[in-house]
Formats: sequence, structure tokens, C-alpha cells
Amino acid sequence: MPRPICIVKPSLLSEAVSIPFVREFIGDDGRLQPNETMHMAADAMLDELQRVAAALKTLRERELVPA
Repeated sequence: MPRPICIVKPSLLSEAVSIPFVREFIGDDGRLQPNETMHMAADAMLDELQRVAAALKTLRERELVPA
């Protein structure tokens, strides 16, 4: 059963992938055709997500340990 969002305590990432004029990047097959800038931004965002996930995992594990 999914937990309510108020319990999950979402965290914001400072990195993002901006896609201006998104229709210009949609191919004939309906899929996004990213440029090099989008690839670099996605890599930066995923790197940050990995760092944040590791830190949050440590915090969650600490919360599970009885005091």
C-alpha cells in the first residue's frame, strides 16, 4: 500500500532537464530526440539523484534502528 506523500517527505533536486520548444525535439516516431545539452543535463540530474538517494537511504536506515 503506498504511503501518503506527507509521510514520504519528498526532496527537491537542484538539477533539472530543461526542454525548451519541446515539439521541435519530437521525432516522426513520437519520441523525444534529445540534443547534447539535454543529455548532459540528464546526466547531471541523475548523478545528483544518486547522491541524494544514498544520503536518504542512510537517514532511513537510522530511523529504523531502535533507540
